[in-house]
Amino acid sequence: MLVRLLSSRCTSMVMQALCLLAASGAVSAGSGDFPSYRNLAAQVEALAEQSGISLVGLSRLEDVPAKPVTGTSSQQLSELLGAYNYVMAENKLIVLGKKRWVPPPPRDTILKTRRAGRHHVVDVTLLGLGKTELRTALMIDTGASVIVLPMSMADGLGLSQDALADRMVQTAKGKVQAKFGVLTAVRLGNQKIADVEVAFIQDALLGANGLLGMNVLGLYRMTLDDQRDQLTLTPRD
Repeated sequence: MLVRLLSSRCTSMVMQALCLLAASGAVSAGSGDFPSYRNLAAQVEALAEQSGISLVGLSRLEDVPAKPVTGTSSQQLSELLGAYNYVMAENKLIVLGKKRWVPPPPRDTILKTRRAGRHHVVDVTLLGLGKTELRTALMIDTGASVIVLPMSMADGLGLSQDALADRMVQTAKGKVQAKFGVLTAVRLGNQKIADVEVAFIQDALLGANGLLGMNVLGLYRMTLDDQRDQLTLTPRD
């Protein structure tokens, strides 16, 4: 009876989709132009199902109320997850957790660098999941869009390789397979940057050093003093 009643009211393709969701239990009848979802998790799940996207970490959204959004499925998901760290790769969406607020950092930070051939290397502290913390040296690389680390570091940062998103990336040696996740924070001297995307590449392909990319360096006006082996970071206004 319920399916027959719903079907009689589905007068357009959009209404048919909503009716099917209601029949499956993801949506309950509500007032206004938007369906009423149990919570944000049910809303995201319905959108992902429409787009053929698999989900990981959906339980992190169960205590959050749903909210009306408009636009394409991709635009709606982006707005719904605006307060969360997540990774989208191909047909997989991984919800990593709520974004953390970090107070604005102080002004100029001056860091001593070391040489690796013609390149500069700087010490950083990486904060992973579950209060994991790892101090390492990264090569300053303005050609890298994100921080790049050897795959062997993932477990030490509390990032399960099964929960990372697969993506192809372009390197100096050509295209290689990488796994993407999000670090809780990165510390550079007295600077702390929260929620930093990271790519993991097989150790043999990366070489001796990880890369400090533009998702961190691009937050600053950067001065690299080649004679003094010194990196100055000034936060952008």
